[in-house]
Amino acid sequence: MVPFATADRPGLQPFYRRVCVLLLLALAPLTVSCYGRFPLTKAVYKFNGEVTDNKWVHSILMWIFVILPVYSLATLGDAIILNLIEFWTGDTIDLGSTTTKDGSTVSLAPSEDGREAVLTVTKDEKVVAVQRYVRQADGTIDVLDAQGRLIGGVQPTAAGGFDLTDASGAVVQGIPAEAVASLRAI
Repeated sequence: MVPFATADRPGLQPFYRRVCVLLLLALAPLTVSCYGRFPLTKAVYKFNGEVTDNKWVHSILMWIFVILPVYSLATLGDAIILNLIEFWTGDTIDLGSTTTKDGSTVSLAPSEDGREAVLTVTKDEKVVAVQRYVRQADGTIDVLDAQGRLIGGVQPTAAGGFDLTDASGAVVQGIPAEAVASLRAI
C-alpha cells in the first residue's frame, strides 16, 4: 500500500488527491450516460447461443469472440451508435425488430439459407402486415403478400442502382447507384 503522506514526503498527499479527483472526473461520464438496450451485443450473444446445442462449442465460441474482440466491438458500436439513436429518436432498435413511437413493431426475419426474408408489422399485438422478400436466381427480389401473391419487386440496374416495381413489373421508383453507395458506406 502506498501511503498518502509520510513524515519525509509531506507534499505527496495533495498529489494523490489531485489524481483521485482527476480519475473521478474522468469516470463521471461513464456513470451518468444514458443506458440503452445494446441490440448488437445481444445479437452476437444470441448468435452464439443458436449455433449449436453443445455447451462446449458455446464456451469455445465465447472465448473466440472475447479474444477477437467481437463482444467489445459490438458493445462499443452499441454505446456509440445504436444506443444514441434509441435515445434521440425514442425508437427501440433490435437487429431483428424495431418499435416505432406509435407502438408498432417492425421485424425482419431472414431464412436460414438467406434466400428469403419475412417482414412483419404488428400493432397492439395484432399483425397489421406481412411481406415476404424472395431472392430469385437472376438477382431480382420478388415481394409477396401474406397470401403469397406478387405485389412488387426489386430489380438491380446495370448502373448499380435498383428499380422498385409493382406487381405488373412496371417501375414505380428508381434508386440511383449513388444512393446505394452512400447506404453501403454507413
